[in-house]
Amino acid sequence: MVNRLLNHFSSAEPLTIHAEGSRVRALPTRTRLAIIDRLKSVADRHGLKVLVCGCKNPDISSGSCHISGRWPPTARSSAGQLGLLRL
Repeated sequence: MVNRLLNHFSSAEPLTIHAEGSRVRALPTRTRLAIIDRLKSVADRHGLKVLVCGCKNPDISSGSCHISGRWPPTARSSAGQLGLLRL
């Protein structure tokens, strides 16, 4: 099974991701889109939504991956981030 999985990367190309100039060997775009479509199909059946990370898939997605969640605007403070410790 490992060889079968690794064979998919035989045509992988370097992809620049949004992480301090990092690059990865990504599956071809067409392959990743097919995988995402399958995931979306399963998610739809369960009332879930698939968000594709734009940081790790800049060629097929944009914007934030919202890894920390989606916060309502009222939860954000215009005064900036609170300090961990207040003296």
